[in-house]
Amino acid sequence: MFTKSALAAALLVAASPVAAQVTGGSLDIEYDFPTDGGDFGGTTYSGAIEYSITRDFSVSADIAGYRLDNLDNDATSITIHGIYHLDDMTSFGAFVGADELQDADRETLFGFEAGTEFGAAEVEGYIGSRAFDEDSFTLFGADGKYGFGNGISAIGSVSYAANDDDDITRFALGAEYEITGGPQFYAEIGSVTDETFGDDDSQAFIGLGARVAFGAERGTTFGQRSLFEIKPGF
Repeated sequence: MFTKSALAAALLVAASPVAAQVTGGSLDIEYDFPTDGGDFGGTTYSGAIEYSITRDFSVSADIAGYRLDNLDNDATSITIHGIYHLDDMTSFGAFVGADELQDADRETLFGFEAGTEFGAAEVEGYIGSRAFDEDSFTLFGADGKYGFGNGISAIGSVSYAANDDDDITRFALGAEYEITGGPQFYAEIGSVTDETFGDDDSQAFIGLGARVAFGAERGTTFGQRSLFEIKPGF
């Protein structure tokens, strides 16, 4: 249902009178599963779209649904970005969003981000905060991509979330293949480490995904910001 809703929203925007100023968007699906064969992991469905206000300023929206294998209820997140394009290669932004676990309170997140391209490489990073009950998680993340040609790229990411009692670290390395003028497919291997009250719990995982982008080469300038992106189902 989520993917149908995201596709319908994208088609509605594309059919609107302001479609000429829509600069890009994407639809994604990703499945993460633990290497030890456990029940943890999950599937993420997401969609994004970016709208240009002027040559230098744009706004974008990301929405994601998370089907968590280890829980009976699902999660959702939405992020709105305000973006300043310094030039054709470098952009800065501020974001605000919300995480919501089914039958639980919605939690607000906010922060700042930046990204650039140089040669065959792309990098972006962010820092932010998310309220969680009476505590606040500090969030940090960075990811990169290096193209080798013929549609093949190396990809990597690292992200971190922490409050007074809990430290979560996620990192992953992988490869992406893009069909010319078509979708992108990727695979990655990584680890999620959750340190709670001094006790470490690490879980290795494999992630498989596919992405269809339109408009700008990257689809949208920045990606989804959510605690569920750092600890998706683990």
